[in-house]
Amino acid sequence: PAATDDDRAAGAYINEIGRLVRKHFPKLRIQIGNNSASLGAACRPLRGGAKPEYYDSVGIETPSQTMMPERLLVWGLQGMMMTKEAASYYAKKPVPACACYEYVYRTEKALGEELQAAWYMRDVLISLANRMPMISPAVTYDVKNAYYDTLWGRAGMLFRAPYAEPKLSYVAYAALTKALDGVTLVKELDTGSSTVYALLFRRADGRYATAVWCARGEAELEIGVGGDGEVMDMVGKLTKLGGIFGGKKVRTSECPSYVLTDRPVEKVTIAKRTFAQGEAVAKAGREVWCFADASSVSNAPDARVKSKGHGCLPMMTPSEHFSVKSVSDDEKGRCLEVTLDTTKEKVNRYFTEYTTLWLKDPVEITRPCDSIGVWVKGNSSWGQVRFTIVD
Repeated sequence: PAATDDDRAAGAYINEIGRLVRKHFPKLRIQIGNNSASLGAACRPLRGGAKPEYYDSVGIETPSQTMMPERLLVWGLQGMMMTKEAASYYAKKPVPACACYEYVYRTEKALGEELQAAWYMRDVLISLANRMPMISPAVTYDVKNAYYDTLWGRAGMLFRAPYAEPKLSYVAYAALTKALDGVTLVKELDTGSSTVYALLFRRADGRYATAVWCARGEAELEIGVGGDGEVMDMVGKLTKLGGIFGGKKVRTSECPSYVLTDRPVEKVTIAKRTFAQGEAVAKAGREVWCFADASSVSNAPDARVKSKGHGCLPMMTPSEHFSVKSVSDDEKGRCLEVTLDTTKEKVNRYFTEYTTLWLKDPVEITRPCDSIGVWVKGNSSWGQVRFTIVD
């Protein structure tokens, strides 16, 4: 869109501040914006005439809270993808993202101590992967006034005064900084799944550290590396690489682990994935329908799933290019396979296509329940599953 008067005013403001900083404080780095999707700090001023030379980086500050670190959401950490892309497009040069002094916040009230620690560490690992020169997760300790009960008041790595006892996230942060002292990202290793991660870093002492974790569940990983090494878990416990499970295998979960080696890890392969939490929930439930017969459902896009805004990413769009057939799965037996023909139509990467499976004969739930679920073996595309329920 064309620049507005506000865009031009913002551009002029940035140019004047940038000129003064470069003249009087030439060693300072200029960072603009403080949001997850800092589009207003990037697109609008640059459209309004801001000079790209003053964009050393765009600043990222995000509520985060119960948003998974790896999930693409405007208000989550991954919103910086759009920020970097948009800023680089308008500036006609690569513009990196960098954490603000206020960055990500997650409360143990909402997540529990272990998940708070795990997600904070994953925030840091993602930040290191984006080569951020400053990373500032959480707050040091919880506040001790009425602000304690807000979304930010209990986001500390220490409990509140007067004792300021450490949370698990404090211990995990100490372990992470010990494992990843002065690291530089070498590369992201392809595990074969977009929800199991392996980041290879070079440490300041010349050794290598490979951080591994899962978005959900647990995984047994085969580590391809020459020589020996150690594995550090999220809270700093060290074991010999392969010493417990045999071979060069590492078990990881939603809590990151660090594989420490003298030589760089060349390959990480998933040997097995499990979802203990999901299995426990399913075991306590009862089956009301088995999706096994393709003739029992109709497959048709539903216009109601089309996203009306960009608050939830990727944006949803209905598609006619899905097919459904009955197959047999090694783990779950008879089931339905739903496949999107990606050759039919190309869509922007911020969109995900959806279809709707309609039961030809609706299933009646005759007993009280508090949740409904379905087992899905997906391709880690971060798609959603939604239900139509008539009460």
